[in-house]
Amino acid sequence: MVTRIIALPQTKSIFFEYTLIFLAFLIPLFISGPQFLTGTIVNSLIFLFALQHSNSRKILPFIIAPSIGTIGNGILFGAATHFLFYFLPFIWMANYVLIVSFKTLLKKNSFTISIVGSSLLKFLILFFAAYIFTLGKIVPSPFIQFMGLFQLYTVLAGGVLALGIHTVIKNKYD
Repeated sequence: MVTRIIALPQTKSIFFEYTLIFLAFLIPLFISGPQFLTGTIVNSLIFLFALQHSNSRKILPFIIAPSIGTIGNGILFGAATHFLFYFLPFIWMANYVLIVSFKTLLKKNSFTISIVGSSLLKFLILFFAAYIFTLGKIVPSPFIQFMGLFQLYTVLAGGVLALGIHTVIKNKYD
């Protein structure tokens, strides 16, 4: 079953996209935990962005915004670790792959299959990076948990939350 993506009117769509980018930056900047909540919300924003973005120029600020917000949180509030800098390219790549793979899968699959497939790809990128960095003793071993199954849980939960939000929006504009 192919899921129909709701298209918002043009001005609402642009406002929605920029609001998502803004929230993707602000949520990790000002909400440092619990990480499951923050990660779930940010991942839901990524899924919602994937449903609405109209061109690839807008992807770059969106894939970078959450991690910059997270780093800003650590700078402002002392909660972040310097190890996050090692993961930035992989986080950005994982977010990009999540958006592109979700949109691609959604063309021929259900929302659920698209969420699971794209979530697994994001998880694999982050887990592989953490595994290599841990083997090379670049980061401590707990990063395997943070960038492993924990990321998979938050991205799957974010997909479910995005599905709920999308359904509400779809019902409003149908």
